[in-house]
Amino acid sequence: MFELFKKSLIWGVVVLASLIDPQRAEAVGELIELLLSPRSVVDQPLVPGPGGVFTVDVDEPFFLEVSYDDLRVFGNDLGAFALYADIVFSDADVLEPILTETQRVIIGEEVTQATSGSLFIGLEGSVVSYEAALADLANDAIGEIANALTAFGYTPEQYAITTFATGSPDLGYQIRYLGDDFADIDLPDPLLSPNFDVAVPTQLQEFTPRNPDSSINGEAVRFNLDTRSRTFNDNEDFYENLTRGGFDPVEGFTDVGGVGQVAPGGGGIPELSEDGILIEPFDAYSLRVRFIQPVTSFVADVVPGAAPEAILLYGDVSPLPPSMVLLDEGASVEFIAVPEPGGDLLSAMAIVVTLMCTAQRRHVRCAST
Repeated sequence: MFELFKKSLIWGVVVLASLIDPQRAEAVGELIELLLSPRSVVDQPLVPGPGGVFTVDVDEPFFLEVSYDDLRVFGNDLGAFALYADIVFSDADVLEPILTETQRVIIGEEVTQATSGSLFIGLEGSVVSYEAALADLANDAIGEIANALTAFGYTPEQYAITTFATGSPDLGYQIRYLGDDFADIDLPDPLLSPNFDVAVPTQLQEFTPRNPDSSINGEAVRFNLDTRSRTFNDNEDFYENLTRGGFDPVEGFTDVGGVGQVAPGGGGIPELSEDGILIEPFDAYSLRVRFIQPVTSFVADVVPGAAPEAILLYGDVSPLPPSMVLLDEGASVEFIAVPEPGGDLLSAMAIVVTLMCTAQRRHVRCAST
């Protein structure tokens, strides 16, 4: 299935690329507008204060959502097939993602030649172990991994298990740990001990929220990208294929996004959606974030990713040049992060003064607090 998807993607890129004229950008104008907005953890829009500035508490979780408007007309507004973007920060070490761990279990293809035996799954730092018999593993490997997690004390709502393409005949299973209880935590690793009548190699890959030096692990960002879209079939995932993403505390998020579904009839998102329309702005994906210190003015801007194929449109030009992407007021968000209730009183007073100045920033010049 993955190979079929890749072939479809390559076919789409080749066909769309044949339509592009790099000189058209200036004549045609922008074809898509990128938008950035903050939303609460229950997916409600945050309400801006004076001057359109959003105020949030330090350590308060919220989402940065990337969305877009397809500016094409006469029924040609079919949406974006692929969307990768950067979210650029005005200040370093102020805002960071909230990440949970992802683990990947890889079982060598040799297991398909086995006739007997088991895979013993233990847990780092624990004496608990689960035995997955060959017959059960062959019949429902995801179910057997879930049984092991249950034995370790996890509940079904705390994880999601899916298959993933390993790039080889080996079998890949991905465990995503979910919920605030696992945020920022390096979870114990499953320990794989194959005991079959043939040699079967196994491997565990882990993508922890933080690196050994406590910095954010940029490799974990792509797994934490929330690709559910409230504008597509009642909150279904859309840009969930070939996800990428990184994080730099100075620059911000880099190359975050993914590829949507292949529309066999060429009708883009309207063809794929249950209601037959493209709801705009189209909710592409979100990143769960928090401020880690107070700040009087912090700006986040969404821009197209640096890769040539950062934005591909259904039924139109590919790849889309940056000059054909509209970045207006909706692509930029300004924040003030205030201490948590009960925090330092003087800091809070300074923030209030800055709020008053920010509300009038177009009319007066305020001294830095």
